Amino acid sequence: MVFGELWGPVRPLRGNDPRWDPEWCRALIDVGDESEIWGVKIFALMERVMGSAVQPLWFTGPLRTVGVPAASGYAGASAWDVP
Repeated sequence: MVFGELWGPVRPLRGNDPRWDPEWCRALIDVGDESEIWGVKIFALMERVMGSAVQPLWFTGPLRTVGVPAASGYAGASAWDVP
């Protein structure tokens, strides 16, 4: 849904994405300043958007991971033909 660098404003991956709310960035960073560094503000944005607090364990301990197959490998498969 969202792509962000550690500098400049965060923008939706797709232009005119109806899920994107520019208010999420309000008061976190000057969205008009392309050179401003986001740094840890990206975590504040994540908490605001997802409603989930950043956990210190995410940076110090192992994380559960899974492999997700690329959808392009299943293009045209009957399993995707949902009416």
